[in-house]
Amino acid sequence: IIKGGFLSVVGSNGSGKTTLLKTLLGLIPPLAGQIIRAPVMNFGYVPQRNTSNLNFPLTVEQVVMLGRVKCIGLLKKTRSLDRQFVAQALQDVSLGDLGAQFIHTLSGGQYQRMLIARALVSEPTILVLDEPTTGMDIVAEHTFLALIERLKKQHGLTVVMVTHDLSSAAEVSDSLVIINSRDKSVSVGPPFEVLTTEKLS
Repeated sequence: IIKGGFLSVVGSNGSGKTTLLKTLLGLIPPLAGQIIRAPVMNFGYVPQRNTSNLNFPLTVEQVVMLGRVKCIGLLKKTRSLDRQFVAQALQDVSLGDLGAQFIHTLSGGQYQRMLIARALVSEPTILVLDEPTTGMDIVAEHTFLALIERLKKQHGLTVVMVTHDLSSAAEVSDSLVIINSRDKSVSVGPPFEVLTTEKLS
């Protein structure tokens, strides 16, 4: 991963993209070997949208504040600084006036931006996105990726995105990881090196 870069992990459904991502994040252990992380790495994780979470009677601000838990400490009171982080993150994703709304009132795009705000308040150096554009039309996808690019520059982030959409990944990424679902082989490099006829076949 290049600091300040945009890396996309691409592959078909079932190729192991999300498993690779969760292993990188330390959410599941590797089957073999070990993951070596630099001490300065701090991940902000944006999971796939889960509509079952809409049943919880939480406001947008409350959900975003959950991203501060590792900074505040478990069962500790929120501070003025934490509330400032939440307010700023909501502004950054254009949800500044929706903090008091319950999450079940949000549109799909607003819910996704709330998840990004939750990741931002953890003060990440690396923003990790798992299939963030699934279900979006072309216009919504373009708008979303423009937001991610703006946040990357604004916060000095490195971005890692898991997706099955090769065309959008190639457009926004500095580097690609393409997983072959047949034999689990991996191709890594800049788009112009990885996107060859031989490798795509």
